[in-house]
Amino acid sequence: PETYRENPSTGYRIAGVDGNGLWQVVETRSGYQDREFVRFWQSFDISVTFRDEVNKVTQRSAVKTRDVSRGGVAVWGPLDVKIGDRVKVSSKEHSFFSMGIVRNRTEHPKDESRSLVHIQFESAEFPIESLSLDGDGGHHS
Repeated sequence: PETYRENPSTGYRIAGVDGNGLWQVVETRSGYQDREFVRFWQSFDISVTFRDEVNKVTQRSAVKTRDVSRGGVAVWGPLDVKIGDRVKVSSKEHSFFSMGIVRNRTEHPKDESRSLVHIQFESAEFPIESLSLDGDGGHHS
């Protein structure tokens, strides 16, 4: 980005894809920060339920995870939720249930099933020890 020339110590992040299919790069608000929890790049079925209090409708979606940590999960799928919405997250396979808050969305321009929704758990930590980890454990920060 042009601003890099003005200040080479500026931090950047990818903020999705633009209409031409190219990455959008934006400045970060703060410098690099270590994550509180390690992410495990595991794909498994998970249920996300959202209660729309305005329209009095409950939407339950079965989606796949992209990654999971003790503190949250990123899921692929066409979820009709906004940043800040409260949702219920559950995984029968891992005997896990928690309320969570939608912290971010990355929209795919052409295929909403490939959009990414990031959820931070509120009331529980995911039982990482219940994942079947092989090799390097599939974890990356």
